[in-house]
Amino acid sequence: QKGFMDSPFQLVIINKYTKEWGRQPMNYLDFNTIRALVEEFSQNCGKQARVLYVRDTANSEEMHKLGMAPDHQASQTLRDPKSGALDIDWVSRQSHAETMQDFYAQHPDLSANEGKLRAFSRASCFVSVQGGASKTAFFYGGKNIVFHARGSETDTYYNKLVPHFSGQSVTKASERSELLKAFRAQMLVSGCSACKKRDAARTAGLQVEAAKTEAEPKVASRQERLGVAFKVGITILLVLGALVVSRCCSGTFAGGLPYCLAWIACTSMLVVSNKWIFDSQHGNFPFSMALTSWHMMLCTITFAGIRWLGPQSLVAALMPAICQGERVASVSEGWCTRVLPVGILFAVVLGLGNYSYVFASVSLMQMTKAAMGPIVACIASFVTGTEPGSVPLLQVMSLIALGAFMMVYSDVRLAPLGLCLQVASIVFENIRLQLLQLLFDGSSSRPKMDSISALYLFAPVALVCSVTGAALVEWPAHPDLWDRACNLGAHVWVLNGILAVSLNVITLLTIEKVKVLTFVVAGIAKDILVILIDTVAFKTHVSAVQVAGLVVTLLGMGLYKAFCQNRTLFDTEGVLRATTSLLLSKRREHIANGKQGAP
Repeated sequence: QKGFMDSPFQLVIINKYTKEWGRQPMNYLDFNTIRALVEEFSQNCGKQARVLYVRDTANSEEMHKLGMAPDHQASQTLRDPKSGALDIDWVSRQSHAETMQDFYAQHPDLSANEGKLRAFSRASCFVSVQGGASKTAFFYGGKNIVFHARGSETDTYYNKLVPHFSGQSVTKASERSELLKAFRAQMLVSGCSACKKRDAARTAGLQVEAAKTEAEPKVASRQERLGVAFKVGITILLVLGALVVSRCCSGTFAGGLPYCLAWIACTSMLVVSNKWIFDSQHGNFPFSMALTSWHMMLCTITFAGIRWLGPQSLVAALMPAICQGERVASVSEGWCTRVLPVGILFAVVLGLGNYSYVFASVSLMQMTKAAMGPIVACIASFVTGTEPGSVPLLQVMSLIALGAFMMVYSDVRLAPLGLCLQVASIVFENIRLQLLQLLFDGSSSRPKMDSISALYLFAPVALVCSVTGAALVEWPAHPDLWDRACNLGAHVWVLNGILAVSLNVITLLTIEKVKVLTFVVAGIAKDILVILIDTVAFKTHVSAVQVAGLVVTLLGMGLYKAFCQNRTLFDTEGVLRATTSLLLSKRREHIANGKQGAP
């Protein structure tokens, strides 16, 4: 079988160009990407490096002769935008590259599938696209960069399931520029050494592993027992942590506990709903400003409808600040200083927070929020006067921040621009929360504002800001935005909108019932419970650093509860001495109770 066994292909490019889900092609490599792959591989890997380009373009009759099922591949549309040449013809003219059509002609005795399997078996580098055309490559090890713009395959499929087939390392790329970047970093480095491995080396490695299998059954079983013991220990620790959280919350949140629990439940559901809508494999609607506009529009319509169309008794019960004359006058006079900033900040926070994910990973953003959130909230409370200045309180919140950071810690690359955007979002978010706290607390010159009235007033401001952002940024870049929104279905929008309105109401009610700092601590408690559920239900791996972070966070929450109940003692003695005093007093009380109970 000279031609592909004696001189194997070092790079296999698997492409397709066909309608997908009744729409235009999505998961395909365009001509410029194909040109870059073929030319750069030749320039970096030498003249002997060979490329096989696979894109089936035969009609139904020809495919039947080749032993393949009929497909709907389009053969006349994937062209060079400058010269008009077909991708197949251009690749055939390259001295170091062949097409699958050339291969079929050279080996007429082989069926199409057998030819592909033999050609793939000696390659170590693959660049492919989502779908069945590329799945064959998963069985041959090496490296595979998959262009995946949309499809049902998840990250777990590529990262965990596919490697079980052959140990292949798979990189998923959702943009063509991202694919080329991965191609250069993984396949062109060190003289393309990753693509020059031979099947003999892999066979030898498999034989060595097979020889070791019989010699290590006891070690493997021991490792499994240690893994099970570790998971059981983590589960017990997390359950105990949940009990400690509930105990801390019961004393710290006081009457606000039901609101905090409702907020935790509602925000978790909305996060899942938004993630489903943004995900390219599900809703495929990654437009945060447009989604925020939908949420704010529903809030505006809902509460304006209650205000102007609802019974007077209902309006008085839900919006007492709006119904009382002097409060209405006060709100009207201070609208520019009390309401407008909150609405603008709400839209800015959402815009900056979501835009930061374009430049940095989710892990980096979570670490930034966990490390800075409690500390920034504490300092903002001191500045605005919603909390008296206290060094011990800042120390306790710093301890909680350290633990939360450790819980979400992961090995990530620093992205300066994304980090700056996220930091700005955190700062503006805490300013917004403090302004809301001032609205709810009131003063001698400013009557108290209730949560529903506040939402009724600042939702239209946030709506105008988010619609403006969507119209200026998202709509011009994506003219098909409206069509993609319609494809989601009315039931998705209605359910997501109900969750968003509910969350906005519950968030403001929670801040009204408890202080902003307690609200931030409730968010940390939510993260702990999410980790508990994720670990127990989905058997997610938990590292030693995350366990240590959980312990530190629980300690910090216990100290926060003690601080709230003994603020004077902590401010006078400091965190360490006050904690020691409380522990000694508890011990003396326990001993005294023991003596009283003795006969």
